Amino acid sequence: MASSLSPEEQFALAEMHQILESTIDTLSEKYRVVHIMRDVEGMSVAETAECLGISQQNVKVRLHRARALLRKRLYELFGSKVPDVFRFHLYRCDRVAHSVSERTILTRPQGQ
Repeated sequence: MASSLSPEEQFALAEMHQILESTIDTLSEKYRVVHIMRDVEGMSVAETAECLGISQQNVKVRLHRARALLRKRLYELFGSKVPDVFRFHLYRCDRVAHSVSERTILTRPQGQ
């Protein structure tokens, strides 16, 4: 996939990875470990709880707090630029809306 990206896109992606990694590194260990095990490694709640010797509820709470801290720190870094990252451009928005409406029409039972 990286080979299909332009040099500018490859640079931006590498920079984004570096920013995300350094932001994750700022988390306290108890949150960072749970975040990495769940979101990076893809371990289940039960597996993470067993490995760390904590309850499944504690895993869920720590992951929730880790994600909230990451969101907060990333927003502090990017601030008002965040909406630009996720903006739908007109043609893309139209294409998505059309696709959703087509699926709705095709899956609707007859007579509705």
